[in-house]
Amino acid sequence: MKQAKEIKNTPFRRVKYLSLMQMGEQLRAKKTRTAKLKAFITFLKCCITVAVTAVIIFLLSFLKGTFQVQPSQDMFVSFIFITQIITLFSCMSSMISILYTSKDNTMLLAFPCTYGEIFLSRIVVFSIEELKKSMYFLVPILLAFGIQAGGVAYWLMVIPMWFMLCMFPVLIGALLSIPLIYIKRFLEKHVTVYATLVVVFIVALFFGVTLLLQQLPDPLRLVAIYGKFIKQLEGWFASLRGWSLWYSFIGAAMYGEAVYW
Repeated sequence: MKQAKEIKNTPFRRVKYLSLMQMGEQLRAKKTRTAKLKAFITFLKCCITVAVTAVIIFLLSFLKGTFQVQPSQDMFVSFIFITQIITLFSCMSSMISILYTSKDNTMLLAFPCTYGEIFLSRIVVFSIEELKKSMYFLVPILLAFGIQAGGVAYWLMVIPMWFMLCMFPVLIGALLSIPLIYIKRFLEKHVTVYATLVVVFIVALFFGVTLLLQQLPDPLRLVAIYGKFIKQLEGWFASLRGWSLWYSFIGAAMYGEAVYW
């Protein structure tokens, strides 16, 4: 008899099966669905994506028609940069609970694998979930700006840039979650330090709002500040692009400009 072919137990294979194991419940739920139910759920998700895209197109058209603010490259980079920051904070919060405090880690450690492989499998699963969630927020933004002001270069770059924009918060969040878990444990042990930081944040927020309100003219006349508001808004988009790190290069590449690192 021929001996059965030996299957190599490589790190890649272990990460693959650990990832599939964590997604097991979702995969089993999909198998129990009928073809009509799967088609209906897919149709519903597409409708949500289209609806969000239509809302963003309406907002861009409103800014263009009412305030004469064009959907420029600066605006695109600003939108992407803000959404990436929001996604990054969301990823860090979720990763701290999933990577370090989840009870599933004890079960996964019972398998013949290293903690690094479990960590990597968690990131793989988290990345897949982030790609799914992007269909309701990031994809509509990319589609809306493409329809409003995108050229040939934009549509050629949109798919690889979509993947990169989904991966950036996950990878950065995974790195930042390592020191953050130590900070979290430190603050849990030192409640006084945590309370002091909360008070400092509230006071800083109060002074920030106060300074912002002091910039408004008295009495407030909307017509008088219209032109100033438009100039400040466009200047804010331009300055935010300057602070957006590699996202400004992404915007330049998608709008067909030469990119120099």
